[in-house]
Amino acid sequence: MFRFRPGLYAGIVATLALVVALSGGAYAAGKITGKQIAKNAITSKHIRNGQVTAADLAADAKAAATGPVGPRGAAGAPGVSGYEIVTGTSRESTGTGDWLDVVVNCPPGKKVLTHGVTWTKLDPNDVQGVAVYYNSLAQARLAGDGTSVTFYGYSGAVPDGWGLVGQVACGLVS
Repeated sequence: MFRFRPGLYAGIVATLALVVALSGGAYAAGKITGKQIAKNAITSKHIRNGQVTAADLAADAKAAATGPVGPRGAAGAPGVSGYEIVTGTSRESTGTGDWLDVVVNCPPGKKVLTHGVTWTKLDPNDVQGVAVYYNSLAQARLAGDGTSVTFYGYSGAVPDGWGLVGQVACGLVS
């Protein structure tokens, strides 16, 4: 006569119970139709948020959900226009630890939006070619009326033939 090992019968029963439990919902979902659901039986509390889209609504429900166009809002703040980049170049350093500066002015009526400066090899015919030198400090000072920037730096660590190149973004600010 066939005998079950201890625990084998319990494992078989548990597996069968799991199969029945998991297939029961799928069976019900496949067998229940919209005609079998009573009118007004499903309410908003039965529907997960975000599950109903405009495509799911009837035309009359969409029309009822839209209202009249509201009043026009106030005009926004004026922005920036006439954006342009202005570049200025200092004289070449002599390699003796001299101070260099360059003033970059925005065109009339425009203000400084942002700026930047680099130490740059100014002689394009030099064997080293055009390069940017990041090992020496250069600073900037914005004019009180916001129309120009003075770039300045000490060329103590900069070889001769280098200079400051400052760039300013200018624009009309209303």
